[in-house]
Amino acid sequence: MLALKLVWDRVSYVLQQDKIRIVLTASLLPGTEIAEHVAEHGDGVKVLALWVDDAEQAFYTALSRGAEAAAFKTLRNDDGEVVLAAIKTYGDTIHTLVERKNYKGIFRNTRRSCRKW
Repeated sequence: MLALKLVWDRVSYVLQQDKIRIVLTASLLPGTEIAEHVAEHGDGVKVLALWVDDAEQAFYTALSRGAEAAAFKTLRNDDGEVVLAAIKTYGDTIHTLVERKNYKGIFRNTRRSCRKW
């Protein structure tokens, strides 16, 4: 089991098999960003994250081929750093390129690293 950041407006479940991790999130309250997205689009994918060796290189390659940038940031905590480079795809869907080569934690959490209980 993983310890995750506690928030009151949503619930998330992390499913993992080998290197594949799926995070399923549902709103607990009406009027949140998640609830509004589901009301507009129905159940579906908002963010698709892809594990890459070099997020910056993949990001700029996608931009050179016509992709539109959504975000680029580096997150750091005690377990290292994660580079996130996101591009817009269709509708409101985002593809996030995730570079974890300098991260030693189990699961990235912006507040603190997560540990197995």
